[in-house]
Amino acid sequence: MSRGALPLLPSVALVLLFGCVMPARPAPGASGPAPGAAAPDEPPLRHLTLANTSLGAAAAFFVAQDVGIFARHGLDVEIPLLSGIKSVQAVVARQAEYGLISSRTVVDSQLAGADVVMIAGITPTLVFSIYGLPQFSEVAQLRGQTIGVTQIGGSADFALRYALRRQGLEADRDYAIFQTGGMAESLAALRSGGVQATVLSPPTTVKARKEGLREILDITALDIDYVTGALATTRGFLTDESETNRRFLEAMLEGIHYAKTNPTAAKQVLARQFQTSDPDVLDETYALYVDRLLPRVPFVSRRGVETVLEEITTTDPGAPAAQAARAASPDQFVDNAPLAALEASDFVGRLWGD
Repeated sequence: MSRGALPLLPSVALVLLFGCVMPARPAPGASGPAPGAAAPDEPPLRHLTLANTSLGAAAAFFVAQDVGIFARHGLDVEIPLLSGIKSVQAVVARQAEYGLISSRTVVDSQLAGADVVMIAGITPTLVFSIYGLPQFSEVAQLRGQTIGVTQIGGSADFALRYALRRQGLEADRDYAIFQTGGMAESLAALRSGGVQATVLSPPTTVKARKEGLREILDITALDIDYVTGALATTRGFLTDESETNRRFLEAMLEGIHYAKTNPTAAKQVLARQFQTSDPDVLDETYALYVDRLLPRVPFVSRRGVETVLEEITTTDPGAPAAQAARAASPDQFVDNAPLAALEASDFVGRLWGD
């Protein structure tokens, strides 16, 4: 077993069952109106929480929040940054209506019994690179080394195993995996020599290059069909608040349009979220997450779910998780119907002038 590894399904089940990850919301009327709240003679804005795991993947949502698109749809959306496990826990506990998490987290959670489903695929591939110490330049040199990932069982871990398997290298047999706990920690571990290589994503990749560390493999360029940024919610929420969900998806689509057609303004929003004015960080983040990868209409890829199920069944074929994955259908983890309804209504066509 990789260093720092724990069986994933049991850990997901436990985190779903115990504890809260977000403070309870105040009762209605317990606090004054939020900035941008509706006037007294207008209906109050519906407060929603989008538990988010990635600043870059959430670009369209930050834009919709920042320029008032959510408010125009009668929504007040909070976007806290949490880990993937804490985000899905918040969604299942109804502390958050939505989560922007990896498809692997959704699949693991549903296999563990959670009522969670993907309704949009914001980032449809793995957005990672493997960086190493300056003396490493080829994948073959990773044999016998220790490679850092943010979380065992997370997207970075999956990206590493899947990409290196294509290169003939298997975890545990050919290299060791070390769990760092975060992207900044992954870079720090590489910088200190605690690991010889690590999996990074933008904008941490910019910092790594500026420090003289070397990109060994661009995993994003492999174009692996895997939803890194999946918009997830519960089927219960979709049933109870279908109209709220429709407005949220409309605002999301408008945020995508605005971000793609107003790069300067979108980068200004990202600058505030990242708390940086570094043009290299902003340019790389925008070019990758918005211009290159963000779909106009982000349907969830069925093939991307199949990729996750295949990985679960091959990593530990005899485990209960693998048995559950073999019995599962990709369709049970996805509901593209709300987004398809908006596309059929010509909402997207009018938005883009098609």
